[in-house]
Amino acid sequence: MPLIELIGVSKDYDGDPIFSGLGLAIGEREKVGLVGGNGSGKTSLLRIIAGLDEDYRGIARRREGLVAALVPQSFEPPRGPTCVGLMLEAA
Repeated sequence: MPLIELIGVSKDYDGDPIFSGLGLAIGEREKVGLVGGNGSGKTSLLRIIAGLDEDYRGIARRREGLVAALVPQSFEPPRGPTCVGLMLEAA
């Protein structure tokens, strides 16, 4: 069984299809690149693979015990002292 398998996966927003009938199988040691324009569904697909989005049609399976994670597109650094600021204070 592949690590990740998608069968006939479709996703839309407000009736507008993002992708339709998508099939994908990712095996062990395989490397995959995902390229597309803004709004083409890259993040939506990754959210489905990671199990963070259940609003789709089709089948998305991950091998039992597999942990999939998604790094957010934007990062908001924590408030408070920074590493550089602490080093400058100590100098």
